[in-house]
Amino acid sequence: MLALTAGGVAFHQFVGKGDLVANNAERSVVRDDKAKRTCYGLRIPLSDIGLKPGAEFGFNIVLFDDDGEGQAYWLQLAPGLAGGQHVARYPRFVLAK
Repeated sequence: MLALTAGGVAFHQFVGKGDLVANNAERSVVRDDKAKRTCYGLRIPLSDIGLKPGAEFGFNIVLFDDDGEGQAYWLQLAPGLAGGQHVARYPRFVLAK
C-alpha cells in the first residue's frame, strides 16, 4: 500500500518474505491540489522480490480513491486483486535481458 497521509508518505508490504521491499523501495507521493492530481512513484529492486532479467512474472495493481470519506472508486490493471487474491488472473510480463 502506498498512500499520502497527514503524516506523510506511507508504505506497507502486505505479503512477501521479510521486509526487504518495505526497507529498500523508493517511494514518493506528490499532491497538486490546484490540479486535483496525485502522482505516485514506487521503485522496487528486482533482487528484493526474487526476479532477474529474462524472468517471467505476474503483476497486478489496484488504485483506490479514498480522501478520508470512504472509497469513491477504484481502478485496476486487471481482475484478480481487489475482492480477493486470484494470482492466476494477473497479467504476465517478461523482463528484458
